[in-house]
Amino acid sequence: MSNRLMVALASGFILVAADGPMLNAAPEAAGVVLTADTLATVETVDRQARQVLVRLPDGTLVTLQLAPEVKNLDELKPGDHVLAKYFEAKVVHLKKSAEAPVAKAAVAVAAPPGAEVKAVTTVVGIDPARGTIDLAGSDNKPETLTVPESEMADMKNVKVGDNVEVTYTKAVAISLEPVPS
Repeated sequence: MSNRLMVALASGFILVAADGPMLNAAPEAAGVVLTADTLATVETVDRQARQVLVRLPDGTLVTLQLAPEVKNLDELKPGDHVLAKYFEAKVVHLKKSAEAPVAKAAVAVAAPPGAEVKAVTTVVGIDPARGTIDLAGSDNKPETLTVPESEMADMKNVKVGDNVEVTYTKAVAISLEPVPS
């Protein structure tokens, strides 16, 4: 599958495309958004919240907020294989927190696709090689976020099990097209 670095003019982003392997956006390039095209398996569907939890080929679980353009939500069910095209979730700011995690679903649903969300969550995984952190709130919905270079220094003090306050852009599905299994 190919990944594309896109910077969008629509919705306040500037979109530029480049095919190739997974790319990391330069932290000083404001408005840069990483998008991905990948095969995924649907794990759960929350029609009311317009969210789908998908498992990527590497086993990563990603909660996707479905953009209004995604019209086939009612056709999706657990176990479906889909071609997912989405904007990846990305950390804007991260710091340790003494507060307990709170359900971020209500906050995330109220925010428009691609908006910044602030929540207290628990670290359930860290992958420094890929520059990602896996978080789960009190709702136990996992979220894999890309950590920009500017936030990597804060990651050195964070470990699995820590509660963190995170501001992030949520993962937004542009399309989820069924593929034969």
